[in-house]
Amino acid sequence: MSQFEDAIDRTARYAQWGRRYKLLADGELGRRWAEAFRARVSQPNSDNFRLAEEDLFAEHQLRRIRPPYEEVSADRNRLVAEVIAKLKELDQQQLAILRAERTRHSDRSACGKRLERAEKAVLSARLRVAKQREIVQRLSRRHSLQLIRARELLEDLERSLARCVETRDHCASLLWRWS
Repeated sequence: MSQFEDAIDRTARYAQWGRRYKLLADGELGRRWAEAFRARVSQPNSDNFRLAEEDLFAEHQLRRIRPPYEEVSADRNRLVAEVIAKLKELDQQQLAILRAERTRHSDRSACGKRLERAEKAVLSARLRVAKQREIVQRLSRRHSLQLIRARELLEDLERSLARCVETRDHCASLLWRWS
C-alpha cells in the first residue's frame, strides 16, 4: 500500500510545486519521460534524473495518459536484470552472514557447554583435593609410609585441578571474546 501512497504523494508534490511540464504536448511529454527514464536507469544514484523522471511521470498521471513504456522496454528489462542480480548477490551475502552467525552461535553454545563441564570438573577436583589434604593431615600424625602415597595422590589431584582451571579459563575467555 505504501508504494501507491508514495506515487500519490509524489504526484501531489509535483502538482503543488507548479507542474512545470504542463505546457508540453503529449508526444513531447512521452519523449522526455522516456529520456528521463533511460537517464535514471543509466545513473540510478542521481537525484536529478530520479526527480525529473518522477515529475514527468506525475504529469502523465495528472493528464490520465499512459507513459510510453514500450519505448523503454529494453532499458526496463536491463534494469530488472540488474536488480535481480543485485538481489541474488545480497541473498548470497546475507546467506554467508547467517551461516557465519549460526556457526559462531553453535561454537558459542558448544564452548558454553564445555565451560559448564569444566566448572563441574574444577569443583569436583577441588573436593577431591580437599579430601586428600584432610587424609594427608590425618596420616601425617600416624603413618609415614601411607603419607608418601597420599602426598603423591594429592600432587596428582592438584595437577588435575590446575588443568581443569586452565580449561575453564580458556572456555571463559572464548565466550568473553564472542560476547
